[in-house]
Amino acid sequence: MINPYSDENVRRWAYSDEEVLDDDSQDEDLILGSLPLSLLLPLIDDPGCPKADLLLACLDYHHMHVVLRGDERDLVEVLGAAEKAQHCTRPEVKAWGELLRRRLAYRVGVGPVDHEIALRMGYDLFKGFFGKVGEIAISDETPDEITVQCSEPPEHEYREWITISKQTGQFKWSWKMQAT
Repeated sequence: MINPYSDENVRRWAYSDEEVLDDDSQDEDLILGSLPLSLLLPLIDDPGCPKADLLLACLDYHHMHVVLRGDERDLVEVLGAAEKAQHCTRPEVKAWGELLRRRLAYRVGVGPVDHEIALRMGYDLFKGFFGKVGEIAISDETPDEITVQCSEPPEHEYREWITISKQTGQFKWSWKMQAT
């Protein structure tokens, strides 16, 4: 069986007119985003690569979920990506590296948080570099916490939340699929 995600096949596809790399996978974007940085970053940093932005979006989506859901060991991967992105030449890739650093700072806590900072955290953590579809809003507030919600229009069936400590800026992530 041929591996559509081999380094050779991914490189060939990235420079081709082919729409899809793997006809059998509904999760092609998730698989692409989890491929090694040593394969993806040179493609993403090449202004002549037709799929550079698509690959960057896949990589960003993967790292967004690592920050939201991963444990401390997983965050080393994100830090490595942020550091490597700073050595790239495309401004978009450098900006993505800065976004990764902000996301990592949010995991540790950024100090006191007001509505403006909470919404910025929501945009950075949920929407990502290429603006994942979703509406960001403050959905709840207590004296100690602010909850920011991301819901996907038009039905808003899928919702994610970050509940942020107003004092420390640390957050907890949760999600729910609601039947309409």
